Amino acid sequence: MATATGKRSLGHTGHRWRKLRGQVLRASDVCWICGERGSTTVDHIVPVSLDPARCLDPTNVRPAHLSCNSSRGNGRRGMPTSRPW
Repeated sequence: MATATGKRSLGHTGHRWRKLRGQVLRASDVCWICGERGSTTVDHIVPVSLDPARCLDPTNVRPAHLSCNSSRGNGRRGMPTSRPW
């Protein structure tokens, strides 16, 4: 899918992305970051910027709250810890 700038979309707005997101959130709405229920977004384990081919890979996504997911950005990929090691 081409965007207004002519670049191809990574799939975050298309039918396949919405379907995958729905499947993940129906299976569980527990945020993998904070452990609370009510997740409304899906987080990529391997960031799309590092491996665009895995954007729609069901094994590369997990539920997350928007605030938890946004606070991580493209940074930490592992489980959060109580302090830096």
